Amino acid sequence: MTDGKKGAFEQKIMRLNEISNSLENGNEALEDMLKYFEEGIKVYRECFEILKDTETRIKMILEDDYALKEVNINDFKKS
Repeated sequence: MTDGKKGAFEQKIMRLNEISNSLENGNEALEDMLKYFEEGIKVYRECFEILKDTETRIKMILEDDYALKEVNINDFKKS
């Protein structure tokens, strides 16, 4: 993932948190909450695409003579 994409992904995640907090608080008018929800869905889809592209790149990197090595993401998590 390039630095630009990484930064963009992190910004999108932060925006999703902001949207989520606004929706959870429920202090906005219904119309504003609907706008937040729509934006949240859009940002979620953008994040999902970035993650999907990243997964594809990881699989391509791990290919060895056209035999894909299955990797469990939990193996990379810190204890």
